[in-house]
Amino acid sequence: MQNSLSYYRQLLDHYLDSAITTEEADKLFDFIKQQPEQARELLDAYRDADLGERFRHLENIEAATSRRMFDRLVGTISATPEQPGIATVHRVHFLKTGWFRYAAAAVLITGAVATVYLLNRPEEKVVATVAKNIQTDIPAGTDKATLTLGDGSRIVLDDVQNGELAQQGDARIKKLRDGQLIYDAAENSKAKVASNTLSVPRGGQYALTLSDGTKVWLNASSSIKYPSVFAGAQRLVEISGEAYLEIAKNTRQPFVVKTDETEIQVLGTSFNVNAYEDEHAEKTTLIEGSARVIKSSSAQAKLLIPGQQAEVAENVDDVKVQAVDTEQTIAWKNGFFSFNNADIKTVMRQLSRWYDINIVYENGVPQQRFVGEMNRSLTLSQVLKGLEVTKVNFRLEGRNLIVMP
Repeated sequence: MQNSLSYYRQLLDHYLDSAITTEEADKLFDFIKQQPEQARELLDAYRDADLGERFRHLENIEAATSRRMFDRLVGTISATPEQPGIATVHRVHFLKTGWFRYAAAAVLITGAVATVYLLNRPEEKVVATVAKNIQTDIPAGTDKATLTLGDGSRIVLDDVQNGELAQQGDARIKKLRDGQLIYDAAENSKAKVASNTLSVPRGGQYALTLSDGTKVWLNASSSIKYPSVFAGAQRLVEISGEAYLEIAKNTRQPFVVKTDETEIQVLGTSFNVNAYEDEHAEKTTLIEGSARVIKSSSAQAKLLIPGQQAEVAENVDDVKVQAVDTEQTIAWKNGFFSFNNADIKTVMRQLSRWYDINIVYENGVPQQRFVGEMNRSLTLSQVLKGLEVTKVNFRLEGRNLIVMP
């Protein structure tokens, strides 16, 4: 019988294997919406029985992606009436399109294949819309950056061949095949130190390995200023925009990151820094190790443990600390947009940087909030198709994206 749990378990198998049809997805998510208790029973039994074994034998999709799809589905069903403002919306299916297969579950929005959840008033009925107003398309951002050397010369990294680009004292600067810049320097170098700056424009990203082995990933519209080799009592860099860093451990030479408002002191640590000028505060999120976050103007400081985020605001003396979802914080570095109760301005700021577009709000700013993930390899029109299901429409005029309630 089609209404048996075994039937819906089969549909769940297809969903996790990225092999579900549009008709099957409709049936699965209608079942979840209409029979939440039975759906929870199904998922509990499925997880207890053979979920781990299944993930080792998936063929159509990576096991890690399937695991995340399942976890988000569990989270969706676990939502209770005490969580106000969560309303389901109509589904938009991308399963049969080539870009979905290419992106390997490119759109995973809150536990459903291309199912979007709108955080708005529960009583509102949301009708899916089609992106009829998209006149052109804009591709996703790529690996591109400009390196400014100590002598003022500039190297556009996306234009030059791989290999050695320059030498500064004992430090050789190389561009690798995977779109990464690396500084190869002799240990304990006595050579003259030169100041370099790596700048990533809107619509770009880039990875860098510093002379001490520290790895840096820069998001769009970001930059880092650093020495060709580290000398002195500390390793100091300056960052604007957003960066994820994996610090090479050196107890004799602490690593210090400076932004406009914040100073971060670490040894061997992984953390994310978000210091865009158009955000309301600078945020430091610790992934591993420990970090001391200091507000420069007030000298207020907090020590972070993994899973915590420090927030420094311009007009607040203290450093605010809270626990956060670190996976969501570094989703950009792993190739995803990730939103959790994000307002539309937060979403649009990310799209503006990644697709190098300007945002214009027509007739006010929509009040919808968004929960979900999308792959950053999608074109702008593909992302907008997912967002338009929440009754927000868009019109693209050149590089101006018009947001229409």
